[in-house]
Amino acid sequence: MEEQPSVEGVTYVCARCGRELRPQDFELLHSIKCVYCGSKIVYKVRKPYVKRIKAI
Repeated sequence: MEEQPSVEGVTYVCARCGRELRPQDFELLHSIKCVYCGSKIVYKVRKPYVKRIKAI
């Protein structure tokens, strides 16, 4: 059996109204769109850290 990835810390932001959404909000409508304004464009919020890679 495969385990589902954990999505507890994931948040999304609506492109139109700017409200934060959780993955549980998408389950209510059975589609990926904003539950407040109906926009289908949402952005996944990334962690605020910088990945450093050593140059060769």
